[in-house]
Amino acid sequence: MGSPTMSGNMLDGEVVSFYAGKRVLITGHTGFKGSWLYVILESIGCDVYGIALPPTTRPSHFLEMGIDQKPGSFIGNVLDYPMLVELIDSVRPQVVFHLAAQALVREAQDLPRETFETNVMGTVNILEAARRSDSVEAIICVTSDKSYAPGSSVKTEESRLGGGDPLTGSKAAAEMVISSYQVASPSFWGRNNSRHALMGVASARAGNSIGGGDWTPGRLLPDIAVALVSAGSLPLRSPRAVRPWQHVLDPLFGYLRLGVHLAREPERYSGPFNFGPEARDALTVDGIVNEAFSVWGREVPVYPVDVDFTEDAILLIDSSRARQELGWSPHWNASEAVERTVDWYRRFYSGTPARELTLAQIADYLGSIR
Repeated sequence: MGSPTMSGNMLDGEVVSFYAGKRVLITGHTGFKGSWLYVILESIGCDVYGIALPPTTRPSHFLEMGIDQKPGSFIGNVLDYPMLVELIDSVRPQVVFHLAAQALVREAQDLPRETFETNVMGTVNILEAARRSDSVEAIICVTSDKSYAPGSSVKTEESRLGGGDPLTGSKAAAEMVISSYQVASPSFWGRNNSRHALMGVASARAGNSIGGGDWTPGRLLPDIAVALVSAGSLPLRSPRAVRPWQHVLDPLFGYLRLGVHLAREPERYSGPFNFGPEARDALTVDGIVNEAFSVWGREVPVYPVDVDFTEDAILLIDSSRARQELGWSPHWNASEAVERTVDWYRRFYSGTPARELTLAQIADYLGSIR
């Protein structure tokens, strides 16, 4: 299947013309969101590079898409600062998307030191390597709605950061690192390198992203797909919890648009941006399960699992800033996101190649915004 046509309101020529031919580096491209972003940028016509640890699951979207065979795909650790400096000096990216992170609550509970190292020092390393380069125009650091402290149910960019578990703490600490680079003076940017202008630095905080190709254990949609395929049972925690569910393509296209504005006006657009669905599209965990069962046309037994960490019962994020300043808005509601995610898995397990499914959904998404 050929590359999708890149057109529409969101990609009205501005985004395509900006990224086409650009050198773009993605950290964490072996992960779920990173591999989808890699495919989108490749389709646009970017000169795409990626650096990440090996994929942690089999299957993985990264491997199914054949990204491991791309000449610009590298395996490495963002904690290796000299390697990052050498890579950026060699690749000379103009835009960097930093997605490499430890993002799982349970793993953060079990491995807090490693979580803080990756999420905090990994962010320091990529920002510092980019700062010392004269090629990088903008860097978008993808954190999470998990950066916010428990409390108010609707989070804005001004809501309090940090919280009662290592994952939230590490994400909030990464945000503090990012903020330090955003507000630094021009002399800081020019020190020890040839840069004479500010580099745009933004953080992107997205809601719960779902989509085909995620096989991370403990995430709701992958667990549902595996249970349905194996005719097993589904472990479920916090069934009444409300989360900002969205298809992965919605925040990814938000990141792309943010990159355009950030490179052109770094001082204006440096800062945090939320990317989430409309409030009316927030669904409970068991509501997502029921939607998925309905789309698949099959149900499996569900059993509860205990939660031994702190979670908000209701977590919503306010994306007004992205809507007003970037012209971004989500284009698939929660039901559509679940339908396309479940359909991706169902067709994949029926033998349709992941690349065909992924490119078709990118084309469908772009068609919905024309």
